[in-house]
Amino acid sequence: MHIVELKHNCNLSSYSLFKRYQEVLLLDSPSFFCECAFEFDGTLCQLDYKGDKHINNETVLVLASDKTMLGLDVFAHVYQADMWTAVQKIRFVSMAYHDLGQRNLLQSLLPLLGLVDQDDVLNTCLQLGKLPNVMLDFCQNKQVSLKQLRHLKRFKAEFLAVFCESVLANYTVSFSVMLELCESLYDLYLREYVDFEQVMTHIQVDTGHIMPLNALRQQLKQLRNPLQIGSNKAIAEALGDDLKRSDVEIKWDETLEERFVSIKLRVEDEKELDLLDDLKKLKPGIKNALAVMEYDS
Repeated sequence: MHIVELKHNCNLSSYSLFKRYQEVLLLDSPSFFCECAFEFDGTLCQLDYKGDKHINNETVLVLASDKTMLGLDVFAHVYQADMWTAVQKIRFVSMAYHDLGQRNLLQSLLPLLGLVDQDDVLNTCLQLGKLPNVMLDFCQNKQVSLKQLRHLKRFKAEFLAVFCESVLANYTVSFSVMLELCESLYDLYLREYVDFEQVMTHIQVDTGHIMPLNALRQQLKQLRNPLQIGSNKAIAEALGDDLKRSDVEIKWDETLEERFVSIKLRVEDEKELDLLDDLKKLKPGIKNALAVMEYDS
């Protein structure tokens, strides 16, 4: 950022535009060695909004600003915008687009934010800026990166409004779990044969309390994959008590992509070799399980 001059004993005016940026982005006062200012419409304006008044400063560093940028170029530089969180950058871009009204001006600010000066980056920031404030606040608190935030672009606004009110507001989760819940519910939201309102109502059980998180995740898994859940349950029932044995581990492909049953036996002593003969008792259960797996034929 080009320095115009260092002035002494001069009056500074407050610049009201910056008040909103400081409040929304939760910015502290810039830590420069002296007061920073820029010239706008013939008036020296301070970069740290302190109210609608004139302030006298002994030493002021005057920085150059393109008048078409409304001081936002100097603001981004002094407040070290390249060090901001992804959500702060997104919110800055959204507000700047509203104030500047021109994409070319906004795009020239991207390098000051540590972002690449490209259309797709600008489009991503503008699109993410339309996310519900509750969602952006959540991502801000979780220090979510711009790369992670891109996953939220595909969800419709009306869905996110319901999700934030019914889910995000009621659960304390990590970003990855939040995204898992969001994707699961959105998948159901897009299915024409699913009553989405009923699904959301079901999250709140009859007692009026919110469904426990683990129960919710399991419920959504069942709703999304009814065939897979039903088939795995049928296989487990076919194997019956054999699954409860501590000396033998029985597994199958729960994704249902492959048709097999695997048996794992651990032998640590010669006496345990008799377990090999005992494996014959597993044949009926395994035969029944393979019969259930005929879904893949």
